[in-house]
Amino acid sequence: MVIPQIAMTLLPEQEGQIRRYLLGIATPDEAERVETDLLRGDENVERLLLIEDELIADYALDALSEHERDLLETDFFSTPERREKLTIAHEMVKIASMP
Repeated sequence: MVIPQIAMTLLPEQEGQIRRYLLGIATPDEAERVETDLLRGDENVERLLLIEDELIADYALDALSEHERDLLETDFFSTPERREKLTIAHEMVKIASMP
């Protein structure tokens, strides 16, 4: 599967930039780098989607700081696709916590 391989090649500073970008707190330079990388190819898009999924899972698991939760609630969950992913993540957490 491709996703674990992508996760292994992502440098911590790249992950941090993408995470800040998705949270809406990237500097203008960071945002430009992320957007330029996205234009370069599918691997970069997959990286962004992987981190997006991690943020959604962390939100559903209540594993984010209050500040990060607020940032996600302000803009990140404004798209139907992300709200659907969040609904699925909440359901998975609910199922996993059943006895």
